[in-house]
Amino acid sequence: MGKRKNTNKEKLDYGINRPAEKPESIRGSDLSDLESIAYSSIAGDVDTQVGDEEDFEEDVLQEKISENVVNALDKRVNIRLKAMGILNEALKRHYMAEKIFKWKSSLCEIVDKNIKRSVEETMQACILASMLSIQLGMEIENDVAEILVHMRQLCSDPSKPEAMRIACAQSIGICAYFSADQPNVIYDCVTSLKNVWTSFKNVNAPVGLYSTVLSSWAMLLNQCNPSIIFTAIAESQPKLCLFLEASSVEVRIAAGEVLACLYEMAHNSNSEFRFHNHFDLEETLSSLAVDSLKQHAKRDKKVQKLTFRQINDTIFHEKTPQVQIRFNKLETLTIEACHSKLVYDHLCQLLQGNINAHLTENAIIREVFDLGPIVEEKVLTKADKMERVYVQKCMDKARNIHRAKQRDKKAF
Repeated sequence: MGKRKNTNKEKLDYGINRPAEKPESIRGSDLSDLESIAYSSIAGDVDTQVGDEEDFEEDVLQEKISENVVNALDKRVNIRLKAMGILNEALKRHYMAEKIFKWKSSLCEIVDKNIKRSVEETMQACILASMLSIQLGMEIENDVAEILVHMRQLCSDPSKPEAMRIACAQSIGICAYFSADQPNVIYDCVTSLKNVWTSFKNVNAPVGLYSTVLSSWAMLLNQCNPSIIFTAIAESQPKLCLFLEASSVEVRIAAGEVLACLYEMAHNSNSEFRFHNHFDLEETLSSLAVDSLKQHAKRDKKVQKLTFRQINDTIFHEKTPQVQIRFNKLETLTIEACHSKLVYDHLCQLLQGNINAHLTENAIIREVFDLGPIVEEKVLTKADKMERVYVQKCMDKARNIHRAKQRDKKAF
């Protein structure tokens, strides 16, 4: 008969199945010390890991750019389009002027060659040219001057598709603003854009093309000397006033915003400046600010009223509305001029959801908006985050206790 197991015998514990109990000597304050050591150790490991991941991502990004710079000059159309799309997306998401500087000539060659090809390639090349301008600025001035010549030709050609002409108009504005310093280059762009928008009739102006060409024209006109500005105002302001009667609310708003910009430019040079039709214009703009026509959509009327109230304040009360834009945890962009808003709107159209990243990191854009040197944001370690959570919990607990006491007092 087999020997039965002695159930009374004390079981041996090897510390495998359950954690060992902490002795009294390391409880309380000693426990918090041990936890803080453990947290700092974990945080150190996390910081090292994050640093390695960032280095890896940068290496991958460099590799991708190098690969797609080559592919963008490929003989196959689909390869070229895909490569330019990837390059544009990377440049939108990241400010990488130092990384792409060595490919400066190759990237400009990509733009120069593809802008003369199909509609899709031309549009991608225009976006790439704009992205290079806000990344490299005056470093590509000579290359951009040649590219702008072809863009002006395409934008001025009524036989070309509207989408292509819009892309060219937007790119002319961005490239000439950020990468052109020669007065004759800027003047040629201003003249070309003016000839495009003045060729439209106010009744049937194509909304997208008209708005883009007009805003690019006004943005670049601000870069010219005062004599050119006053001549342009004298020639163009009567035509602009006609567009205030257009059937499209977008056309009316675009014309009104540019009128405010023109007034601001002239007023900066001559504080007593007035439009020659000052009182008639005031009556027109005032009526647009209280639009109540039934045939206009409710949303259109709301947008138009708000916009033209601000335009009225700028032109007739010399009170430019102030706009504040919070773009990271530490900084706020304050827009106090019509021209600055025009530049900001152009950049928003180009960068879309990535405008905040460029306002934070892009030295060229920061200089345009007088944001000063780049502000280094403190990176929180895991220990910092845990401490912040702990403090927040303590505050919540104290608040709940206080509220409970207040409720008890009210009960009596």
